[in-house]
Amino acid sequence: MVESGGVNVPSLPVSTHPIERLCSLRDSLKDAWVTLDREHLQFFEGIFEHIDGRDKAILEVGSGFGLTCLLFAILGAKEAHGIELIDRAVKEANRLRDTLNHDLPAFFTQHNAAEPLPFPDGRFDALLLVEVISHVVTADFPGFMSEMSRVIKPGGVIYISDGNNGYSPHRRKVNQEIWNRFENGPLTAPGETIHTHQVRKPYIDSRREIAQAAALLLTDEQSRQIAANTFCYTAEQVQQAAVAYAKTGELPQSRFAKGICPIEPVTNMYIEKMFDPFALCRLLKDNGFTIELLTTRRALPFQRILDALPHLTMLISNGFVIMARKV
Repeated sequence: MVESGGVNVPSLPVSTHPIERLCSLRDSLKDAWVTLDREHLQFFEGIFEHIDGRDKAILEVGSGFGLTCLLFAILGAKEAHGIELIDRAVKEANRLRDTLNHDLPAFFTQHNAAEPLPFPDGRFDALLLVEVISHVVTADFPGFMSEMSRVIKPGGVIYISDGNNGYSPHRRKVNQEIWNRFENGPLTAPGETIHTHQVRKPYIDSRREIAQAAALLLTDEQSRQIAANTFCYTAEQVQQAAVAYAKTGELPQSRFAKGICPIEPVTNMYIEKMFDPFALCRLLKDNGFTIELLTTRRALPFQRILDALPHLTMLISNGFVIMARKV
């Protein structure tokens, strides 16, 4: 075993097939959030086929621990670039690449996707947003999508897959339960989940701890008041609010509201924000794309019939896939 940043990476036989080696490395990431695993490998291979990824330059926004980019590089992408907000994940992605094959054309950069991308216009043949838009915090989502469009070359594609279909009444109900539990608690018990999620620390408790550390003279009650009044604040904003309160006694007035997606203050990410896929399609068209695919994220019985009736299908589907081509 080789220890890599706190994760034990197995030493693998040189003769093992690259994709099997990648799956084994994925299995070693016990503390990582990843969407690619053995069960869903065919789903990601299908994405590669949909975007015609062989010999193409691909960018994945929100690349996490790099597994999708590494898979695409193995499958024959000319380049697979990933940008990711969490620096630890970027370091692991680079280590995983070097463990597999240092020469794989997979490249990882720490970057906040809400900021302008560090690439020139028309740099990529394909851009992926897989389970990402529901986590990116931006006050200007149309501007975010315009920036995604900028780096795609004419004739290139954007592929969006997300499990947070805001067009579905059932999904809206589920997500609001997730939002409330992550913001206010309680913690999930051992073996318990809230719609497959585990709550290890409610966001309001994280903000209370941040406030206490920022202004040491605050009482426990004052820290709780600041936490309760800084809903959707980042860690830096909570710190500023705590210091300001210690000086002036004035509390911010951002309270938890049902129906608003909370923000994890330390990582500055939404917890499962929802999107209407039809609104996304309109936004893509405004940015010069034609919609080639709008379907469910998971295959359903009678899929072809369902795809022909998208406004009915999206009422019952938790997730969606959109692929659009830049004119």
